[in-house]
Amino acid sequence: MFRSFGFGRKKTKRENAEPERSAHSVADLSLQQSEVTDLVASALGDGHFFGTLYAIMQGFEGAAPAIDLEEYATLLEKEPSYSESGIERARSEFFEMLNGASSSEARQWNTNSDSTHRKVAKCVAENGAARVFQSIGLDAAEYLKNETERRRRVDLNLVWHALREKRDHLAPIFRSAMSRGRNKYGDLDYGPLIKEIEEFCAYAFPEGTLKFFYILHPRGFIHTIINDWLMLNSVSVEPPIDGVAFEHWCGDRLAEQGWAVTVSQASGDQGVDIIVSQGGKTVAVQCKRYEKPIGNKAVQEAFSGKQHYGANAACVIGSGGFTRSAFELARSTDVKLLDYQMINEFSKIYGEHGSDDSADISADEHFYLYFSTPAEKAMGRLFRTVAIAHADQARLDEPARTKTLTLIDEDGAGELGCSNVELAGFAAFSALVLNGRLSVSENNRQKLVESGFPNSAAVLDLPIGHEMRMYELLGDELFGEVQALIRAWSDAAGFETDAIDTILSV
Repeated sequence: MFRSFGFGRKKTKRENAEPERSAHSVADLSLQQSEVTDLVASALGDGHFFGTLYAIMQGFEGAAPAIDLEEYATLLEKEPSYSESGIERARSEFFEMLNGASSSEARQWNTNSDSTHRKVAKCVAENGAARVFQSIGLDAAEYLKNETERRRRVDLNLVWHALREKRDHLAPIFRSAMSRGRNKYGDLDYGPLIKEIEEFCAYAFPEGTLKFFYILHPRGFIHTIINDWLMLNSVSVEPPIDGVAFEHWCGDRLAEQGWAVTVSQASGDQGVDIIVSQGGKTVAVQCKRYEKPIGNKAVQEAFSGKQHYGANAACVIGSGGFTRSAFELARSTDVKLLDYQMINEFSKIYGEHGSDDSADISADEHFYLYFSTPAEKAMGRLFRTVAIAHADQARLDEPARTKTLTLIDEDGAGELGCSNVELAGFAAFSALVLNGRLSVSENNRQKLVESGFPNSAAVLDLPIGHEMRMYELLGDELFGEVQALIRAWSDAAGFETDAIDTILSV
């Protein structure tokens, strides 16, 4: 389809030439910018056009998206990093698309359009898209950058909200897929997880739902979000292969959470390997160390064990995932199915709190942060600034940048999963940004006043050229709260708080 608009084929001299100027000139029709951009959205808004233009600005030189899919997908998920040659190529392709869509031969889409669309399309066809954009004072390159980035962000937010809405249901499915992909030697095959991601995308985003990621879904972005979920409560040590040893391993993990644990000593245990109790609640647990999905029998055993011992609840903890029929039986019998990598969530599921809250933070610690209070939102804005301007220095890779700019909005609200290394980078460079010097100018004065920070109105009284610290926008009270957050998060991430104090006191 894209080839019909010129991409991937050699242009003839006739195609490159501007249409002949006609009596219906741009000046005669007095077009508005909004009228032209509305036409663009109507003619080119669906399909992969804007996504492909974004990829071209990023340096895509493939024959066509569907042919060079891997390179295309990588560039779509990458944050903006344009080249001058890429921007010029995209601009040229864009004008050719719009000229083609507005020509009398291709204007069938316009039959039922309103009179404004017909007027603009006729003007483009007779004067050329380049001349129309020039006449209304709209820079095509800037328009393309802004519009492609906006459409990309809209799609990523749609994906994020779909994932978040079903997080409680999806996390066990994805964790089970990860477990199925790990062989007995500990090596990981992402095939089962990728399959689950593709099935979810097909269900949640039917064809045409996403406009920017039209050809393929942003699987890398989805994988990054899933990884945050799975890392948050994942176990740091793989359990033993032997079934009896696995039972004791599960018992030890539950004991670490404060549960009194009794592990069965022999067969004839009425379908229960472990009995755990805490706070007046008893749970009958069946443990299965399998390489293949666990079936109905384990669910039946756990349920009968619960009845026999008079427990409040029943659970199957296993590896290898669970069959569809096991999930169905578990729902009807109220037996919980728990992948072993979710064992740290056991107490949350059963409403008890573990006793290991003060455990030392490991090198692989993962955090999930929420930005809702005024201080947290101020931190969210600082995180966005770090992701935009200091990503390399803060050791943030491309997926970390993308999720930061997607999951935290421009007002600083949102939520974010990150590793301790990422959190340390965010905290340290947030302190640097907060303490950075800012010169008041005609260009930034109004933006600072509209920033929404408590002390932002005071910028109106500052003379042009005045140098201020970023923290002055926060006011004393909010600045104190933000400082406390920076220190607390730095400490949690294992970053030297003395270094943070040094930065903040400069």
